[in-house]
Amino acid sequence: MTRVRKVQHQHNVHLKEVKISHARVDKAHLVRSDAKVQKLNDYILRAKEWTSAENVKRIIKKYGETKLDRMLMACENIIKVSDDTGLTKGELFKIAKYIETKLPYKVKKGKAYLRKEKTGLARTIEYKSKRAFIHLKTHGVQALGTGCHKKVTRSIMYAAHKPEVVANCVGDKTVKAEGRILQKLNGSDGVVKTYAFSTHKKKSGRKVYSMITKMYNAHTVRSYEYDRSHLENRNEAAYIARDLMLGLENMHAKKLAHRDLHSGNFMVHRTADKVSACLIDFGQVVSFKKAKKMAPKIEVARQLVTPESLLKGKHRVDVRKIESYAVGCSLYHLYFGTTPEWCEKMKQMRVSKLNRGQKKLLSEELSRQMRATIDRRNEELEAGNKKYKKLGAVILKLLDPDPKKRLSPNRARIMLDEVIKEIESKR
Repeated sequence: MTRVRKVQHQHNVHLKEVKISHARVDKAHLVRSDAKVQKLNDYILRAKEWTSAENVKRIIKKYGETKLDRMLMACENIIKVSDDTGLTKGELFKIAKYIETKLPYKVKKGKAYLRKEKTGLARTIEYKSKRAFIHLKTHGVQALGTGCHKKVTRSIMYAAHKPEVVANCVGDKTVKAEGRILQKLNGSDGVVKTYAFSTHKKKSGRKVYSMITKMYNAHTVRSYEYDRSHLENRNEAAYIARDLMLGLENMHAKKLAHRDLHSGNFMVHRTADKVSACLIDFGQVVSFKKAKKMAPKIEVARQLVTPESLLKGKHRVDVRKIESYAVGCSLYHLYFGTTPEWCEKMKQMRVSKLNRGQKKLLSEELSRQMRATIDRRNEELEAGNKKYKKLGAVILKLLDPDPKKRLSPNRARIMLDEVIKEIESKR
């Protein structure tokens, strides 16, 4: 009898444990179910301004929560970097959904340029160099710039975590030629940063070329020349000058001459603690060998003709020194607040119409004017604020009428690095 009671007791204990275990499972299931419902509600709430609750449920069911999270994150971050996209939030979400879910399959089939008319999206999208781009073009937003051979508009370089507004330059074979130059330079410092090059046909069937680059947010150096308020302090000119010289140095290392070095082709970028600059527009670039044959007009702009380039015979043209002089003229305006006096006179000259004797006289006169202005500016620097003396002195050395004394881009960059070290040591 005792044994029967013992077995019965053990059975009762087992039943009790089973009931407790089932109760725990049911409770855990309810907790998980509640958590799942709560998470779904959180996603619906988060996506409320982008899409409907039904669409959220469909996306989670078909693609999973991770995909939905990436879509929402991308949309939220795109709005942070640019609230001027010309897109509604619903349109932007549809594009993000397409990129996250359908674009990979299109790319596998070799379809990299997807027109909005074909996809039903609000904008054309493109996949190039392992990046997806949303081309805003001029749909509700202004073009960044328009030239004879190209048009520059905004695009968005898509990414869930760090999307970026970029510049999309589209044009004829000039853009193709620029692309080749930039591929040779291969992301060199001081040269515009490039993300992708592509070719596609317009609706008319005409072939066009595009080049997607970083969008610089602080205007060109030209805007600083005519609106001094853009320049927070004169020390910033040292950083701009150093970066431009670095860009020239890297170009010259490849034996390439820019030939179009004016302040409209120097872009400036500003962050919270730094200002930087780079060279853009490589449509006039030629090799050193070709550039030497173009003297005296190695630079496109008339006012950038140097005294030595007007002379023939024993005077060998140093392309590096002519290009550093061209940048120096813009830096002079940036630093001293006015164009070099002799540049205004040279604008009126038609050098190609002059004979050899006239060119020699012009070279001598130009040298005298340059020397007189540089001597006067050096005296001003000596008498003025020593804080800016070294920077001004470097700029004036870029403009020396004697090419042997004029700074090359390499030497100028080294001297400007020293100026920047001194500026930073005093902070």
